[in-house]
Amino acid sequence: MKIALPSQGKSLTEPISSTFGRSNYFVIYDTESGDIKFIDNDISKSQENVGIRTSQLLIAKKVDIVILPQCGENAANILKMANIRIFQSTNESVGDSILALQSGELDSLTEIHKGFHSRD
Repeated sequence: MKIALPSQGKSLTEPISSTFGRSNYFVIYDTESGDIKFIDNDISKSQENVGIRTSQLLIAKKVDIVILPQCGENAANILKMANIRIFQSTNESVGDSILALQSGELDSLTEIHKGFHSRD
C-alpha cells in the first residue's frame, strides 16, 4: 500500500503541508517495501486546475491513501473516483502521521471544501 502526504520539505520530520495542490513536495511511503520517496510538486506553480492535476499525479504514482489537512471538492472527487482513500491529518510531522494511520488513529477526511478556485 502506498501512502502520500503533502510535505513542507523532504524529510519525515517535516510538518504536513497545509495545502494539497499547492504543496511543494509529496512524500510517498510504501508500507510493503518500506521505500520512501520525496517528489517535487511542480504542479504547485501552475495557474489552473492545481488540485485536479495533483490528484492525477498521485494516481499515476499508484497511491492508495492520501493524508491531508483539507481537500477541495474537485481534487477529492478525482481521488475518490480512483479509489484513493483520504484521511484527515492531525498537524503532526509526516512520519508521525504515517504511524498514526498505521495504528488506526486517523479518521477519514469528511469535510471537503469547495476549493480555492479564485487563487488558481
